[in-house]
Amino acid sequence: MAFSGDGKEYFGIWLNNIFLSIVTAGIYSAWAKVRNKQYFLGHTKILGDGFGYHATGMQILKGRLVVLGCLAGFTFLQDFLLMDEELILYLPVLMILFFFVLYPWAMNKSLAFSARMTSWRTVRFKWHGTFGRTFVYYTLAPYLVLLSFGLAGPWVARKTAEYFVENHSLGTRRLSLSKMSLGRISLTYFLCIMLPFAVLFASLVLLLGGVVLAAVSTAENGQFLNWSTEGEELRNLILSGLVEAILILFIVVIFLSWKLFRLWLLREMLRSLQLPDVARFTSFLDMGKGGWIIVSNLVLFVLSLGVATPWLMVRYQKYLVETTGVVTSRELAVFVSAQQSEQSAIGEGFTDFESLDFGVGL
Repeated sequence: MAFSGDGKEYFGIWLNNIFLSIVTAGIYSAWAKVRNKQYFLGHTKILGDGFGYHATGMQILKGRLVVLGCLAGFTFLQDFLLMDEELILYLPVLMILFFFVLYPWAMNKSLAFSARMTSWRTVRFKWHGTFGRTFVYYTLAPYLVLLSFGLAGPWVARKTAEYFVENHSLGTRRLSLSKMSLGRISLTYFLCIMLPFAVLFASLVLLLGGVVLAAVSTAENGQFLNWSTEGEELRNLILSGLVEAILILFIVVIFLSWKLFRLWLLREMLRSLQLPDVARFTSFLDMGKGGWIIVSNLVLFVLSLGVATPWLMVRYQKYLVETTGVVTSRELAVFVSAQQSEQSAIGEGFTDFESLDFGVGL
């Protein structure tokens, strides 16, 4: 696979998207989303052909208006129920309706729309998931992870990945994901969980060591732990600043650990991904280099105050794509030709009401 995008070229698109989104009070962001997807998908190429993205800004906008309408209705009903002591008893029912019915319904519609609007060699992808299974994997599964204090995380990660991949098809041929090792997922998952706490522990040890050294230093002057009130405010300020810095570092490391786990899971998925009898994928992604790109991108984003975002996005996408390999069979040309013929015969019907796109993925 190859990625032909360029940071300088994308910077113009990115800057124009931001400017027009601000000027139009966010309305243009729907068209900005389409331009971004078309750029990155179009420059992601398999055997020299990029992916297509066929949604329009108006379709995305209509989908967002549906979501905003649902949220506005939910807020109105919530405020109405809170006005009456008897009606307030129905508030939990409203919450359940929203989170356990509307949310998975919209999520499933989003996955279907995103797949349908994406193509390769004019052959469209399709989503075969159902409301019930989307409800299980995208609504119930996260609660299972929380209730198990994270222990169910590896199993949920594997099952969600399998559900996401195996319910996508290119034309009529479904993608498949060979069994990923739950043991390997569990090991990587818990290592990523332990990393932030290891950093927190090391930081607290260093802080405590500094306090002890300061105490020993005063003891040499016969004032062990008897610091004068002079400079007490400065000492407290420094100590509180160090504690806040450690907490910020802890949060940053949690974010980086999650990104690293997702990157590792993506690599394992690519190594197991197949389009049966047509193509199989592999990944040569190196976690050391991938981790360096994630960390350095975060640092450069902060130092540039976000201006470097286009180059950072292109850099990350380029590495992901160009470390992915595809082995195709002799059946590829026949498969694509057959799918194109069938697609032309069926037509492309898709209602605007279904145009919900939350950018759902893994």
